[in-house]
Amino acid sequence: MSTSKPDSTDKIEPIREELSSETAVHETSGTAFADEDGYRFLFTNIIDPESIPRREPSQDRADWVVENITRIVHGEFSLQYGLLRQQLAQSMIDDGFREEMIDTYLLWSIRSMTETIVFRAGFLFPLDFSKREYRVVRGRTVDQICIPEIALVMHRIVAGRTGMNRTDLFGKTAGIFSLD
Repeated sequence: MSTSKPDSTDKIEPIREELSSETAVHETSGTAFADEDGYRFLFTNIIDPESIPRREPSQDRADWVVENITRIVHGEFSLQYGLLRQQLAQSMIDDGFREEMIDTYLLWSIRSMTETIVFRAGFLFPLDFSKREYRVVRGRTVDQICIPEIALVMHRIVAGRTGMNRTDLFGKTAGIFSLD
């Protein structure tokens, strides 16, 4: 019989007010209003794995992994697990983690973070969205983008331009995510 803490996938759904909010967005460090059609999306890019800070010799490995997961999830939410792994793997290997154990370390760390993030359907979300306005993270593949994000983008496009046909809507949505 297991007495371990429940997995964060069993916790409440992440607060979705930001993914469904139509409030005006504001300038945020590292982002820009860059869509020429006036939908007022904030854009940012995937965090470069080379920018992941190296662990200090006095820093606990588990704390270092949790800090980096937190930084990436808050910078790129919703974040697909595979992308998180891709971003942290080399830094972890460079620090001495065995490659075959990376998923074990990451999943253990994620499960220990139930007070700050949610892991659901392969995506990580911060529990508190209030610290950051939604941004479109460019540079991801379509399977690295969650359905609520796609729905939010489509909703903003349709709200800004009535009478758009399905083909144009899909094309605009792909363009916003740089999937062209």
